[in-house]
Amino acid sequence: MNIAVMGGSSHIAKNLIVRFAALPECRLTLFCRDTAPVAEFVRRHVPGGDVETVCGYGDFMTRPFDAIVNCVGAGTPGNPGFSPRNWFDTLQRFDDLALDYLKRSGGRTTLIGFSSGAVYGSRTPGPFSGGSTVELPVNSPATGDFYTISRLYAEAKHRMHRDLRIVDLRVFSFYSCFIDVGAGYFMSDVLKALLDGAELTTSPADMVRDYISPDDLFDAVRFCIGLEDANRAFDLRSRAPAGKFEILESFGARFGLRWRFAAAAASPNGERSVYCSDDSALEKAGLPPRLAALDTLIAETEKRLSYGG
Repeated sequence: MNIAVMGGSSHIAKNLIVRFAALPECRLTLFCRDTAPVAEFVRRHVPGGDVETVCGYGDFMTRPFDAIVNCVGAGTPGNPGFSPRNWFDTLQRFDDLALDYLKRSGGRTTLIGFSSGAVYGSRTPGPFSGGSTVELPVNSPATGDFYTISRLYAEAKHRMHRDLRIVDLRVFSFYSCFIDVGAGYFMSDVLKALLDGAELTTSPADMVRDYISPDDLFDAVRFCIGLEDANRAFDLRSRAPAGKFEILESFGARFGLRWRFAAAAASPNGERSVYCSDDSALEKAGLPPRLAALDTLIAETEKRLSYGG
């Protein structure tokens, strides 16, 4: 199976690369802006895999692919060079490129697109469900609303192309041993504190997050590539979400994490007390999750610490 990975340098892409490359029947083509770090990642983590790294998308349309996995990101809010316009300009440009490929393939190629729990907006209380609706201020949208709108637009565009094989996987929270410790999220801050031997500063407010494991995410991608009804969206869930205080206590006992409560920088994607889904559509389709969120956090942290940082 020939698989194209768009955005080959992203956090999610790295986890898919090491797993797809372990399958002898798969050939990966990684598309990215800068091949050097991606090629180095492949050299270190998937030696011997059938993987090609390509700079740019100049010949994307001419290559034969059975599946396309779109991992293109728009950057992290707060990081240098980021603009909310990226949510529309960058994400939509590459989504349109993938759609053009599918149209030319005659329905033979499957597109797996990574969407987000942000489609439910920041004003609808979680956990979300198949019947959840989104509330948006039409005349005074906040910055975070632009991301919600961009994800809703992409998903709506995909559902309009009923003749094409497109599955959107909504990620709520994701954590792995490959996470960027400078990303500014709660768990990247936790890992950074452990690696630095420092005390974590976090707000006293509790929160609930559902971190899907890299293996469950990989299972979902493979499952949806072969799905018969392949024009739909799924919320990705673990076996059970995790609360902040539960995570802190577990990481304190297992890794010696030290923390204090104080005013802390806001998460790049804003604050939500409960950010997870109760929608079991993927399980009903035949794919139950393997791991709970806390199990994933512990296992992936152990891997990262074993790398020595």
